[in-house]
Parts: sequence; C-alpha cells; structure tokens
Amino acid sequence: MYLLKIYWENYEGGERKTKNNLVSIDASCLIAIQADEPLNKRFQNLLKTKWKGYCSEMAILETFYILCRKFTWKIAKKKVNALKESHIIQIEPINNLINRASQLKCQRPIAIADCLTIALAESINGKAIFYHKEKELEKAMENELFDVELIFFDEFVNENS
Repeated sequence: MYLLKIYWENYEGGERKTKNNLVSIDASCLIAIQADEPLNKRFQNLLKTKWKGYCSEMAILETFYILCRKFTWKIAKKKVNALKESHIIQIEPINNLINRASQLKCQRPIAIADCLTIALAESINGKAIFYHKEKELEKAMENELFDVELIFFDEFVNENS
C-alpha cells in the first residue's frame, strides 16, 4: 500500500515526477554500513541528508547472513536490529516486487537480490544503489539498459569528491 501511495504522490499531469533523492539500496551497501567499510560514514551521511533510502526484505536477509559469517550471529542480530530501529531506511516487503523482479531475472543473468533492488527502484521511481560494480551486473548493463539509473557508490564517491 505504501508503494502505491508514493506512486500517486509522484503522479502529476499525466507524467510521473522523478524524485532524485529516492534510492533503492542493495544489501552490499547495508553490509558496508554495518561492517565499517571505508566509505560507510559518507554513505550514512547521504542517507541522513540527501537520499531517502528503501530496501527490500531480501536485502535485510542478505545483510543478516553475511554479517553473521563475518562476525557472529549475536553481533549480526544487534547490527541489523540497530539498522532497522534507526529508521534511516524504509524496508519494503517483496510481495509487490515479485513479478517485476522475476521478469528481470528471466531477462538478465543477474542475482535475484539485484533484481529485487532494481524492481524496488522502479516502483519508487528512484535509483538503485549498489556499493560496487559486480561483474555479472556490469555485463548485464553492457547488453541491455535498465529502466532505472544504477549507482555504484564507490564510483559515485570518486566522481563527487
């Protein structure tokens, strides 16, 4: 229901307005924030000041298990719960994204989690943001354009420094 509300709020005069500050955040970014990667403070600052962040439940799930492998289950749970309680990112259920994410997966050889991130970006009329460019996503971009802009945070920081 929330995604439908965003759609109608962004609909004006027969065309959808683009809200450049809406971003669908991949798990790679959430992991970087929680694992103290070098650019995490910059990313967090952009989320607090410039971007309105969204992520799918799948991104939370991925963040959980990767942090568990990197640290421990207890630490992973503490970090993910802190992220959820901070309300810095709106977590969206995947049930509204399944059809589009499945279509993207059918059309391109990329991870289903990446498909969900892109499908969410489309649904909020925003951008999809990944921490860095992975080979399979880069190859898919060479073969066919996506309907939303993909941002790779490590490149974004270098371009905007």
